[in-house]
Amino acid sequence: MKSLLIIRHAKSSREPSGVSDRERTLEERGIRDAHAIGKYLRESSIRPDYLLSSPALRAKMTAAIIAGEIGYPLDKVQAQELLYEQSTSKIIAYLQNLQNHYFTVMVVGHNPSVLELVNDLGNQPFMQFPSCAAVGLDFQVDDWTAIVREKGRLRFFTSPEMLRENR
Repeated sequence: MKSLLIIRHAKSSREPSGVSDRERTLEERGIRDAHAIGKYLRESSIRPDYLLSSPALRAKMTAAIIAGEIGYPLDKVQAQELLYEQSTSKIIAYLQNLQNHYFTVMVVGHNPSVLELVNDLGNQPFMQFPSCAAVGLDFQVDDWTAIVREKGRLRFFTSPEMLRENR
């Protein structure tokens, strides 16, 4: 079985003019939310073998916070250019070329790509994908080349808001 964890970056700040989109940072709420999602994943015993992040600072910060919470080595987090404003077909093609010794892969990216990715690969449609939301999709395959549209079975969906409501 292959599992894909898809996470939208946490709440980011509106940087002053002159700061590029790629350099936007997380708000305090975003930092708290990323810790909460990481804690949820840790308590649910969900840990990726491979963690990919958009190269945008807000996504890298989200990935780093979650990695810290789940005990994933920070130096193993891979920034992947295609996760920054690329089509889901390119992202899926990349995932289909992953090495098969990875069983669980985490992707930290941006809307609308993460929402489209969840809807393209998952078996349940989503209308929204809030900041720092996380989805787990399971594929009953042994090879990443076999992950195809609408065949990912939803294992979980959570968001910081849902976690706050369940306290």
